[in-house]
Amino acid sequence: MTDKRLQLLAVIFAGLACFAAYLALPQMQRWLSPKPTPNQSTITPVLEFSTSVMLSTSTPHPTQLLQPTYTPYPTYTVPPPKPTSTPTTAISQDTPSDTMLDVGQTWRSGNILLTLVDVYFSLRSTCTMGLAFQLENDSSSPVIFTLRNNEFNLEDNLGNHWKTTGVYHVNRCPVTSDSFDFVLQSGENLDKWVGFLGNATDPAVEYVIVTVTGILNFDGAKWKVPISN
Repeated sequence: MTDKRLQLLAVIFAGLACFAAYLALPQMQRWLSPKPTPNQSTITPVLEFSTSVMLSTSTPHPTQLLQPTYTPYPTYTVPPPKPTSTPTTAISQDTPSDTMLDVGQTWRSGNILLTLVDVYFSLRSTCTMGLAFQLENDSSSPVIFTLRNNEFNLEDNLGNHWKTTGVYHVNRCPVTSDSFDFVLQSGENLDKWVGFLGNATDPAVEYVIVTVTGILNFDGAKWKVPISN
């Protein structure tokens, strides 16, 4: 037992000696290192680091230009094709030749208008009925007229021909003039009476038809005049 204790103690002391030597090692190094002379300065090494910085070369972005504001144009609509115009034939204003007019109606031939405006019955033996015709000049210049007895023809429904007794501008049943001349200015109108002789008292006579032919361009203008017995 004594030997083992001694061995254990030897081990412990050896370990303590090693630990003490480890602690004293730095102090021994300072003792063994040479002392600097008074004129010898202590040089502290300075570490220099190269701090060169590599600047990355970047491509500059192009300057952004302001874009113009877009204004939309109006939508163009193609117009529909125009219809082909068909040439029209001028419609004549002349009264058709087969027309039968009543009292108060107008017959037109060119720029001259002829209207039967009034009817007059007479008991005289020389003139039975007078018809008033109005002539109107619708042209732009004066027109010379000549009214003649033979330009007016009157026939009743029985086929009897009535005699033309005269033309005049005042007397409603003229018997004295075979013709009458006058001038109508542009836009002017004038009434002329024409007298006829026939049997208006016959109950069988219901109407008469007067036909005008030969006044300027009038050719067969007709009016129907009722007879009241």
